Amino acid sequence: MMKSEKYLPKNDRNYSNPYIDKEEWREAPIRHKYIHGGFHGTTVKFALYFPDKETYKHRFFQRLAPVQGNENAAQYSEKGDEIIFAISAGAYFVESNMGGFSPDPSLIWQSSAQVAEYSRIVAERLYGKQRTYGYVYGGSGGSYKTLGCITNTEGVWDGAVPIVSGSNAAMPNNFTVRVHAKRVLESKLPSIIDAIEPGSTHAMEEGLTEEEKAALNELIQMGFPPKTIFAMDLIGAGALPVLSPAIGMMDPSYYADFWNKPGYLGYDKEGSAYKARAQFPTKIKAVHFPSVGQSAKTDSFSGIDDAWKSLLQDLGHNDHLQLEAYPEAPAYIGAGAILKVHSGAAEGAIIPIGSFKNGILSVGASMDQPALLETLAKLSIGDDIVLENADYLASQTYHRHNLPPFEDGHTPWNELFRDQEGQPIYPQRNLPFSVTDGLMRGSGGVADPGHFSCKTIMVGCLMDESAFPWQQDWNRKKIESKQAEDSNRLWYVENAMHGDAENEYDNLHVVPYMEVVNQALLDLSDWVERGTAPAESFRYTIEKGQVVFPERGNDRKGLQPSVHLAADGGQRAEVKVDQPVRLVGEIELPEGTGELLSAAFDLDRSGAFSTLAELTFLNDAKTRARVEIAHAYPESGTYFPVLLVESGREGERTNTLARIKNLARVRVVVSE
Repeated sequence: MMKSEKYLPKNDRNYSNPYIDKEEWREAPIRHKYIHGGFHGTTVKFALYFPDKETYKHRFFQRLAPVQGNENAAQYSEKGDEIIFAISAGAYFVESNMGGFSPDPSLIWQSSAQVAEYSRIVAERLYGKQRTYGYVYGGSGGSYKTLGCITNTEGVWDGAVPIVSGSNAAMPNNFTVRVHAKRVLESKLPSIIDAIEPGSTHAMEEGLTEEEKAALNELIQMGFPPKTIFAMDLIGAGALPVLSPAIGMMDPSYYADFWNKPGYLGYDKEGSAYKARAQFPTKIKAVHFPSVGQSAKTDSFSGIDDAWKSLLQDLGHNDHLQLEAYPEAPAYIGAGAILKVHSGAAEGAIIPIGSFKNGILSVGASMDQPALLETLAKLSIGDDIVLENADYLASQTYHRHNLPPFEDGHTPWNELFRDQEGQPIYPQRNLPFSVTDGLMRGSGGVADPGHFSCKTIMVGCLMDESAFPWQQDWNRKKIESKQAEDSNRLWYVENAMHGDAENEYDNLHVVPYMEVVNQALLDLSDWVERGTAPAESFRYTIEKGQVVFPERGNDRKGLQPSVHLAADGGQRAEVKVDQPVRLVGEIELPEGTGELLSAAFDLDRSGAFSTLAELTFLNDAKTRARVEIAHAYPESGTYFPVLLVESGREGERTNTLARIKNLARVRVVVSE
């Protein structure tokens, strides 16, 4: 996009009539002035959160949620942390509904820009005339929107923090490959997970069939982090049950081709997809939908990993159908499958399945609540229905037939799905407008990021199950190829997954990363406002779809401390009951990024990290330290002690929302 084509908020008269319908001081979650309003003649609404004049530092942080539609989304976060952090950092916090749901993605960046500019007018009324710096950030779908905003507008934001950014071909491919692998590997996952854990005595591939080995290799080489396989049941299918119908709408012949044409997995009558296909006729035995007639509540879905659910209209947890006859386990019927109605008042309807067990079927989520509720109200005992999973099975290998252009830099996929001449090894859809491009642009993203002038700090997660880690490198290369030298950073976070909620995952495997995001906002502000360059980008290489990086914190750079833990000198210790095992941790923080603050062990699988460990510092800067404890287990079993470490830019004075964590695990086998 040429500079002359950039959107300039001042030239758009559609937003010339703003209004404020609420302005009040609030004490929770932190003292602030809350201002709510919108623009007459539009669907755009905003919420602004201003600090006291005495603490204001002439800047704002504007969050773009992954899914538009709720200007008060931050109020539904676990603790209101984003509001608290902005206010405590001397910034006012900005959020909007981005105009709500619209087929026109330009509404996202236009409305976001208009809200940003109007917030400056309000700030001038509250604080007096002055230069107000603006920083925009967002994760997952919000990172698409962040890059779209700074690409398509001019002069609105001074900097941006895109978080867990997928490439322009991430959707639906990052979901399809992981769901395919989970289906094929389901019975072998415990063995694979044990192989990935520290101190294992066998390889991941041990005991796998050739098809299972191929599915595992495809998963990892496409970029799914092996360490994240432990969470396969926890992460489930993600957004694929919702994206699967979208594939059918955007590529209408794909599902039929999958089962009827050579080169597709479904064509192989001996393949796992064909064997898993189910089409089961039955009747409704009981209807239990107490939520029908009520409005579903979706405001609470505002996190990076669950905001897509706000598109949906779920029923209550107790809503279900009971079936007269049903397929026995392990029939592949569940989220993503569908129910077709063949008789009664709802004949012809297709209903998404949410879950299925022992003849009890919950209804899945729909993007069209009124139509779904209307259909459910028509269901009756005795209606003929059919349970089907054909389309959902077909969606799980769509990534093989939907490759991005060879020259677009998706190297892991080129290595996996193209021959030596660069030609695809599977039939390609060759649509004039690809599904991946449509989903990305519909989220407000841009196909070729980097056409902007502001500074950026990207934050990626090395255990990201939804925006594979190498794809942040893809974005980095696109951006830095077009930017002035030294205007972008990429900071990876080890042992962090996609979601931003503090306790979203098992905290014995995973650390939160929003503290890195918060520090990025502070460092970006210093970079823009005072010219203080932030820490160096994380150092790494990409090898067969995986991010490979140095062991030591000062070698890898970024912000996060490295943590290495040994049990009796190795990754595995074998001891007797009541025999002490020696646990030694070595910790290193990249120089110039702060100090090491604390260390604690979890020894009992509780996740409480109640055993504090004293840091023995190895240098005056407090960036290198060692910890050591001895512990004896009173019962036999296999244990995984975990060491959790915190660092902070300002030592003990560091804001609790900017204390950066990392962890390490070892295996201890205790016998009688």
